[in-house]
Amino acid sequence: MALLGVQRNRSVGRLTAAAGSQPVGTVFQTFEGVMTHQRNFDDSHVFNNFNAATGKAATTMTTAQEDAVLDALYVELGLTAVETFFEAPIQATIDGPFDFTGLGGKAGSGVAALTARVRSRVPASEFVSFFAPAFRESWMGTETAAYVTRYSLWLLAQLQYMVDNGNVITHYAVGNEPTYGTSNFMTGPFIRDVIKDLTPRLAAAGLSSIKLSATCDVRSSATATTLTPVFADATSAAKVTSISTHLYDEGISALAALTTDAATRGLPLWMTEWSRAVENFAPNPPLPVMGELAWPYLLDQLFTTYNCTLAAYQIGFFGAWQGASTLISLNIDGSANYTGFTKRREFFYTGQWSRDVKPGATRVALTSTNANVRPQLWFKGTKRTLIVSNFTASAQTVTITAADLAGVTAMPGYRTSASEDWVATTTPTASAGSVTVTVPASSVSTFVGTAA
Repeated sequence: MALLGVQRNRSVGRLTAAAGSQPVGTVFQTFEGVMTHQRNFDDSHVFNNFNAATGKAATTMTTAQEDAVLDALYVELGLTAVETFFEAPIQATIDGPFDFTGLGGKAGSGVAALTARVRSRVPASEFVSFFAPAFRESWMGTETAAYVTRYSLWLLAQLQYMVDNGNVITHYAVGNEPTYGTSNFMTGPFIRDVIKDLTPRLAAAGLSSIKLSATCDVRSSATATTLTPVFADATSAAKVTSISTHLYDEGISALAALTTDAATRGLPLWMTEWSRAVENFAPNPPLPVMGELAWPYLLDQLFTTYNCTLAAYQIGFFGAWQGASTLISLNIDGSANYTGFTKRREFFYTGQWSRDVKPGATRVALTSTNANVRPQLWFKGTKRTLIVSNFTASAQTVTITAADLAGVTAMPGYRTSASEDWVATTTPTASAGSVTVTVPASSVSTFVGTAA
């Protein structure tokens, strides 16, 4: 079986050093995290109900109940990245004042407070906060030079508000799905011009550390199109620190062009939204593995074939009515009372990566004796994390060999399948840089070892 991986980015290369400190095998990308988008707990859309007196959801949760959900996502599951944006107008008229009090905090305080609560659960060195506005003001829409300036000031005001209210914003996008629909529509030249206008404004506001990820469009081919004028201009191109795309409406193979572009430019590649629940945006052609296994299949492909450094499921928590768009379903009874939450199977499949592969880990080369399984090996310090995915209908035995498994003698593991959630595996013995494992049908197993 050929060595996994197809391209390299600026974080990769061949390194030689003492075992346990730096990889000795071929290195691919550096992991940046697993991300979800979050709405406020009291957002009426979360529970699909509404209290006219409060302007919020009819269902209410206590702080302790909310904390339990956040702990499940950002402590137990180990997520380290969050995407957010304001979900209500903040500037009602052209050149008018900014108002962040709208819709019960959806336009400001609630979003800022929730993001700060997420941040408190993630190690500072691993935290990614991605601000990508998806809503526009009613007066927006004409791509003139004046509109570029107004949009830049509008976006700057939001980033400034988040920072002023106790948040660290690490990355931003000019827009979320800029070519989807009419209200959000932006062309590549407009995005380019906003980047050029906003950059000195960020510097003047002391926010130049916030990095640009472009262009976060609805599908890979659309992202490639909107990126073209951004990269054709030296000034805007220099500000792009990662390429980001959603993964709807077309086959995953369309991501290959962005993989090549990212590698050529030395940029990380982010997949910033996908959900198997959005049936009308399902990949076309469909993934070869569907249902609950579709998400781990996609994670495997993103991190190996397409060399992504970050991947995102659509929503971290949401009302159970939304189905498979979320990792955690919030449950209510017939009277709209909150009754607890359910961790969906996608939650546990995500954990096969997020619990032990942490930002800063690098994927390293390996060889495999069985082409029916999909292995990947991650290196960080003395820690080695081997993930073996089996998307076939029968158990598979495979021997994995890697230069960076040298010094590892045991790799205890856990797996998720159609009937198991993080079940402990039999601990395989590693020797001379090789480990042999047997993995059940339709499962993902994670094995963790320490190099001597």
